[in-house]
Amino acid sequence: MFNKMKLGPKLMIIGVVLTIIPLVILGVSAYLQNRTAIEVSKSESIKLAYTDLDHIAEGVYKMAESQQEVLEKQMLHSLNVARDIVKRSGGFSFTEDNVSWTAINQYTKQPSLVKLNKMLIGFTWLGQTREASKSVPVVDEVQKLTDVTCTIFQRMNTGGDMLRVATNVLKEDGSRAIGTFIPAINPDGKPNPVISTVMKGQTFNGRAYVVNKWYITAYEPIFDVENNIVGVLYVGIPQESAKSIRQAIMDIKVGTTGYVYVLDSEGHYVISQNGKRDGEFIWEAKDSDGNLFIQEMIKKSLKLKPDEFAEQRYPWQNPGDPKARYKVARLKYFAPWDWVIGAGSYEEEFLAGTNRIEQLGQRANWIMAVVAIVSVMLALLAWYFTSRGLSGPIVNIADSVRKVATERDFTVQVPVTSSDEVGNMASEFNNLLRQLRDSFKVVNTSAEDVHAKSADVSGRAAANKERAEAEVKQVEEIARVLNDMGVTAGEVAQGSAAQKDAAEESSKAISELLKAMEAVAESTQKQTDSANDANERVTVMGETGAKVVATAEKQSEAVLTVNEAISQIARSVEEMNQAAKRASEHGHSALKAAEEGSDSVNATVSGMRAIAESSEQISEIIGVITEIAEQTNLLALNAAIEAARAGEHGKGFAVVADEVGKLAQRSSEAAKEITQLIKDSTERVSEGTSLTDQLQTALQRIGEGGRVNMQAIEEIAKTADVLALRTEEVNTLMEELNTLATEIGSMAGQQGPRREAAQQALAALVEQSQYIAELVSNANQGAQTVNNEMQSIVERTGQMQQMTGMQVERSKNIREIAQSQAEGARLTAERAGMVLAITNEMQSLSKSLTAQVEQFKISGNGSDQQRQSQ
Repeated sequence: MFNKMKLGPKLMIIGVVLTIIPLVILGVSAYLQNRTAIEVSKSESIKLAYTDLDHIAEGVYKMAESQQEVLEKQMLHSLNVARDIVKRSGGFSFTEDNVSWTAINQYTKQPSLVKLNKMLIGFTWLGQTREASKSVPVVDEVQKLTDVTCTIFQRMNTGGDMLRVATNVLKEDGSRAIGTFIPAINPDGKPNPVISTVMKGQTFNGRAYVVNKWYITAYEPIFDVENNIVGVLYVGIPQESAKSIRQAIMDIKVGTTGYVYVLDSEGHYVISQNGKRDGEFIWEAKDSDGNLFIQEMIKKSLKLKPDEFAEQRYPWQNPGDPKARYKVARLKYFAPWDWVIGAGSYEEEFLAGTNRIEQLGQRANWIMAVVAIVSVMLALLAWYFTSRGLSGPIVNIADSVRKVATERDFTVQVPVTSSDEVGNMASEFNNLLRQLRDSFKVVNTSAEDVHAKSADVSGRAAANKERAEAEVKQVEEIARVLNDMGVTAGEVAQGSAAQKDAAEESSKAISELLKAMEAVAESTQKQTDSANDANERVTVMGETGAKVVATAEKQSEAVLTVNEAISQIARSVEEMNQAAKRASEHGHSALKAAEEGSDSVNATVSGMRAIAESSEQISEIIGVITEIAEQTNLLALNAAIEAARAGEHGKGFAVVADEVGKLAQRSSEAAKEITQLIKDSTERVSEGTSLTDQLQTALQRIGEGGRVNMQAIEEIAKTADVLALRTEEVNTLMEELNTLATEIGSMAGQQGPRREAAQQALAALVEQSQYIAELVSNANQGAQTVNNEMQSIVERTGQMQQMTGMQVERSKNIREIAQSQAEGARLTAERAGMVLAITNEMQSLSKSLTAQVEQFKISGNGSDQQRQSQ
């Protein structure tokens, strides 16, 4: 309830409560002090009153005790006087004559008829005189002398009942109380103390009930000559007849209206206020509450010891009193006279001072209550204006806070109307709003920066991803090319091996060709020699035709042998030509593969360099991403701090800033991972580039060797072609020689006219043989050159095969590096995708952060500062 109240009422309530509480505390303290003082005063007054009452009761007790002693002594003196008068009158004696008496019990008033001997004093019968006006011996004389009552008792029976036979004690009707007796046993069944004392032969001196009232008495037994108790001599005075003590008691004033009274144990007034109710029976008297207070007082008093007091407090309402008032009595019991001495008065009289103090306290309480009411009223007014003065600026601040909370308007300005704490609070609140505006501007700027930089990072990450994906494709293409290079290298190796085999076969064929050439040369030389010989024989003509024919036949056989050799040479040349062609084809394939490998290596080198450049660009981008992530993280931290400073209104910013910070952290971690991948990739690219450079050098050397081999093979092919042509010419010439030889043989058979023709033919044959020898010599030289070239080709082909094996191994290493690079590129692409996703999420969060900021009015013109997210 209190929490829902406004500040003004709260301040008023607090102020009034703070005002009332001291007043209440003061009032309660004063009230309690007054009450304590009243209670203490009352207690002390009661104590003093009780002390005074005790002193009064004790004084009455002492007066009664003193009077008792005086009266007892007086009674003993009067008894001595009475005894002396009896003695002077002749003493007591009895006659034989009986006299009838109507004996009346003084307690129960029951009569009984008795007859007793006449009792004489001297020689005079006491008679039965009832009239007070008539004189009775002894008793009246004693009364005249001592002013006390005197009675002569005659024993009625063996029980000890004593009958008054002569007395001046008067009954209520004024007659003498003769004929009444004191029973030995009282109506309550207890022995009568007077009779029991006297019957013991002792004198009773004290209070005793006489006829109808209490007396201070002295009873002395009367003995006969045989020392038997035959009667009693009595003197006494009514208890109330001691006028001095009676008047003294009645003159005692207790308080204003209080007095001292005396009751007996039966509930009779012995001494009442002013003696007005003396003898009245008040045993059944009740107080205002209906309690039998007299009985209570008597019962309490009868239990008291001589030095003890009792107390009785009871309500009493006199006729005419508006209400009952409490009376207090202090009680003391004087047993010798059976007096219940009461000293009491109204309690309010004892508490007059206390009541005065209580009245003053009540007056003070009223004054304090009035002061409290006035103070509360003044406090209400004071706290009303104070609460207005205090709550006004605070309410303005609260309204501003509510406006900030509901309208999200940070352009609110709380008016500063004072320089106190409230004014300082308003000023500080304005400073807080200004700082919040600045903070939100910083947050907004940071969000825009995050958005812009995340967009930049997103673009760079996208480009990085594209480059990484392109790099993956390029590396995969390089791997494929390297694989093809491996295949091509294998093919080059196979071609080189085939080329080597072909070159070796060509070398063998050339060796055989050289041998055949040597045989042809020998045959040609022999043919030439034979032709010259034939020519000489034809010239001599001395020989027979048979010899010519034989010679011609030998020539023909030689020609045939040469022709066969030439044919074999032609076949060898043809085989060499075919081997050269095969070597040329394999050389072309190897050269082409080497060139393709070189191109692939060049492409690989270009790809590796492109990968290195891309890695450098990616590294630069990752550096930018890392820097942006760190800046974003810092901006997110600033935004979180500002959001925390914004309190409840900055929770949304805090959540977004926390997410942006987490994304920035993730971006930084991903960037670090990508950086490590790029570092590893760069190292592998460097290693691959080194290997590809070596491979490129090897391929260039292989290409150069292949081109040299191709040139040699082409030269061999050309030489083989020329050699084949020459061989065909030699073969043709040999055929012509064979024909000529045949013709020569036929011509030799004619001998005569044809000798000249034979000589011409032989000359032509010699000439042709010499020409063939030259051709064979040239062919031999060409074959020797070809053989040398073939040996060089074999050696270079072996080197190419070895280099091709190295190329295969390097291609394998480069392929492994390319595969590792491809894996790194794929990881880079994946990380770039993660960075792209993170930056996209950062863009989304920055948009959310910007949207959160745009919900607040932070510009001074009262309109929201709208910024479009880029």
